[in-house]
Amino acid sequence: MVSNMDDNALTFILNYAFSINVGFTLTDELSPDSPSFSLPQSKRVFVNMNWQNKKELPFIAAHELGHVLNGDNTQKLLYYTTSATRIKIENEANKTGIDLLLKFCESADLMYDNYLTFMDDFGVPKTLTTLVKKRLTEWLLQNMD
Repeated sequence: MVSNMDDNALTFILNYAFSINVGFTLTDELSPDSPSFSLPQSKRVFVNMNWQNKKELPFIAAHELGHVLNGDNTQKLLYYTTSATRIKIENEANKTGIDLLLKFCESADLMYDNYLTFMDDFGVPKTLTTLVKKRLTEWLLQNMD
């Protein structure tokens, strides 16, 4: 079940992509363990709406859009890069994805001062705790009145 917050965040990501001419395909034809993916060269993102954890869909969509915004070559990423390079590219997509979710928060007038709540609300994996803490702290400092 997808919550209203998840729907709103996902809609924001889709609308943002549309505004910059990036196409999204939301499919329910994949198995729950098939990952979403992007084709940055084609400016396309494919999101598996059957994903096993629906709460993660806003972050997944934002992460995949991050690959497009970062200009990643995902075919080269899969076949012609070292694991260190793959990790760096994935980390940058994670960072961009988190920043997109923070843009949603700004647009929805949501303020988060707790990184765990942010992560839980948007389905951000626990492995990204350090990155979320850093990005959220920077965002809070930028948005102090």
